[in-house]
Amino acid sequence: MVRQLKYCLEHNLFKDLGFKSPKEFLGYRIVVNDIRNIASNALNIANNVMALRELMENETLFLKNL
Repeated sequence: MVRQLKYCLEHNLFKDLGFKSPKEFLGYRIVVNDIRNIASNALNIANNVMALRELMENETLFLKNL
């Protein structure tokens, strides 16, 4: 996404996409970075859940029943 934003700026395509200025267009880069961070966090959570599940299946980790 960042590469596409850079390409559009380098080729002055921001006006064709309905933006008034490059500054307005660059605001979307902030959003792209936030999306990338959310995806990275989601991947880390999924990996941690898988690791926890594996420890439980191998009986390396025991959970106490309440």
